[in-house]
Amino acid sequence: MVDITQRLALTPAEAAEAIDVSLPTLYQLIKRERDPLPSFRIGRKILIPVLSMQQWIEAQACAVESA
Repeated sequence: MVDITQRLALTPAEAAEAIDVSLPTLYQLIKRERDPLPSFRIGRKILIPVLSMQQWIEAQACAVESA
């Protein structure tokens, strides 16, 4: 398991492992039009900020609860 407490950003593979989804699913979450998983590029490398990912997960959970 990835220890995300010490990292500012994760690779897509690390983020997928951290939230227990497949890598293709994670890429779909990044690319979706409505409320995508926050990410940024440095050159060709995609990174997912840990804090933004945690906030995004909380927002998704709230959306499910209110639906």
